[in-house]
Amino acid sequence: MKRNMNLLKTVGAFAIFSLLLTGCKKEFISSDSDLQGNHNFNTSSVRYPIATYNKMLNAVQTSGLPANSLGIYDDPVYGPTTNHVVTQIIPDSYNPDWGTDPVFDSIVVTIPYFSNVTGTDSEGNSIYELDSIFNEAPMKLSVYRSNYFLSDYDQASEPVVEQLYYSDLSAFDNGNNEGELLYVNENFTINPNAISLGDYERDENGEITYDDEGLPTYIEDRKIAPSLRLKLNEQPDSFWQELFFPPQPQEPDTEAPFQPELSNRNNFTNFFRGLYFKVEPVNGQGSYFMLNFEASSASVNLYYTNDEEDTVRDQDIFEMSFSGNRVSIIKNDPSNTLIENADANADEFNGDEQLFLKGGEGSVAIIDLFKDEAVYDDFISSFKDDNGNPTRLINEANMVFYVDQDAVFAQEESQEPERVILYDLKNNIPVIDYNYDLTSAVANSPLYSKVYHSTILEKDENGRGYRYKLRITEHLNNILLRDSTNFSLGLMVTTNILYAPEVINGVNRNSVLNSEIKNGEEVKEISPGTVLSPKGTILHGGNSNVPDDKRVELEIFYSEPDQN
Repeated sequence: MKRNMNLLKTVGAFAIFSLLLTGCKKEFISSDSDLQGNHNFNTSSVRYPIATYNKMLNAVQTSGLPANSLGIYDDPVYGPTTNHVVTQIIPDSYNPDWGTDPVFDSIVVTIPYFSNVTGTDSEGNSIYELDSIFNEAPMKLSVYRSNYFLSDYDQASEPVVEQLYYSDLSAFDNGNNEGELLYVNENFTINPNAISLGDYERDENGEITYDDEGLPTYIEDRKIAPSLRLKLNEQPDSFWQELFFPPQPQEPDTEAPFQPELSNRNNFTNFFRGLYFKVEPVNGQGSYFMLNFEASSASVNLYYTNDEEDTVRDQDIFEMSFSGNRVSIIKNDPSNTLIENADANADEFNGDEQLFLKGGEGSVAIIDLFKDEAVYDDFISSFKDDNGNPTRLINEANMVFYVDQDAVFAQEESQEPERVILYDLKNNIPVIDYNYDLTSAVANSPLYSKVYHSTILEKDENGRGYRYKLRITEHLNNILLRDSTNFSLGLMVTTNILYAPEVINGVNRNSVLNSEIKNGEEVKEISPGTVLSPKGTILHGGNSNVPDDKRVELEIFYSEPDQN
């Protein structure tokens, strides 16, 4: 993701500095009211050990995502992850009037990539830069008609609830539920250019002309953002003709036959159950990218002509979208057992030496701030008197997680996740400091948002990932001053830290199947950004065997009244 880094850093730094000033003012105001009778303060800091250990995620919910990833991502540490997509397609309207003697022309899929406008060319056209492209290499891309029915509701539940689908969906294993092959490209690569649209160009016989890729050519050069754009042409025209256009009545004035399969959503999704996007490596590699299925320009358009007694047949479109159910199927490298072994050997009391973080159906780090009761008692007694009154004011509480560079870069140059997110696992939401972070508007970019609470990956002089810092001041204040329960926390990678507000509001919350933590709690739900991220890293944990300068600890900066 290339940006105007100097400008963004300046804006980001100013926003953070303003936030710090606001935070300092807030803390000193609090000190007047919370620590009565003294206006002179000393400042200091204290460190506490914390237990951090690994937890492998079982299958994660991939229905209801705000976007979907497609492709093959080969992580230097965790091996390849393959992501297929199965999706319903839904007509924009029902009971179409095909006109007289409809004849199929083509059917075209358009799904935008995520991109940013970086300027305009000499003709005033927007210049785009692709976003959320994790790697680029040729791969095989196939699109099949799906024979698998994606139901809206779980009929087996009582009462009936929404049907959830998970990353381990096996319905398409071994070629099952693959209907007719509709498209195949043995050497697919991402096209970063804008897509031209407009009126069809026709030859002297009135037939639509096509470009070298088999897509319609246009008279008017109207452009849309870079997109995955495919013509489903592996089946003969007669396949689509017979599928969508029934035999016409003999008399021109006779009413066209009723097509129940095109009369409502339920009938249509059973008649045409959807599309299955399948990816396969080429020379062990492939591309991996996110697709915006929910964009207004995302469509499956069936083009056809009909005879309205004109010299040239009229062209029309039957428009469909991806507004139905959609599921990502995630396949990790079965030979890579790093996460599985780390989970099996997790030390919940002393903490693990290494923390394995991976998105998708991956792994998270469990954090217990005060696993040792003696440490918790010391924390409470150091900040409150016997009557429960505060004796010290917490100015900042943070944890710093250092990348295990020897482990990450021993393989080859890695591409670590830029962001991590910290979850309250009991309530299935980000910790409260996420909401207190006012940097969400910086450059309107998720990468540069919430950077006070959870910093962007810091890098060393060689450009290698070095550390993440997470501030949890308000979370500690909740425990100390508001008697909040000290629940386990979960540290996770994420593609987009701004997906978290949707989780807070109860939208797009993604559940996890049977991922029990050793202390009896569970990782029940995670951020959509965690599901969407293919990336992973390895961090140093809180175990006493980790060198002091790399070990994660809870550090608290505080103020207390001057007793002199």
